[in-house]
Amino acid sequence: MSEKPSFFAELERRNVYKVAVAYAVVGWLLVQVATQVFPFLEIPIWVVWLVIALVAIGFPIALAIAWAFEAKRKRQIPKHVWLLIGEPCSLYRSYSCDLDASL
Repeated sequence: MSEKPSFFAELERRNVYKVAVAYAVVGWLLVQVATQVFPFLEIPIWVVWLVIALVAIGFPIALAIAWAFEAKRKRQIPKHVWLLIGEPCSLYRSYSCDLDASL
């Protein structure tokens, strides 16, 4: 019988922890810039509160997106996604992979 992984193990597997830390650091930086620079530029105080609210509202959204869209290897990404962004070899070597295949 296969055991169901714990919730925290699933968070770690999907790299939600990394996204949470990165979002917290960038959000903290944005809030610091807003609180220090906006008054100097005479931007109204409600804009600072708006930045804080948007950072706070965006945090669970970023975690939900990290949970839903874990980036994996090419074989686990649907083919229609690769058709939109291009094959990995064509991204790194411009179109040399396509030219090699046609020879």
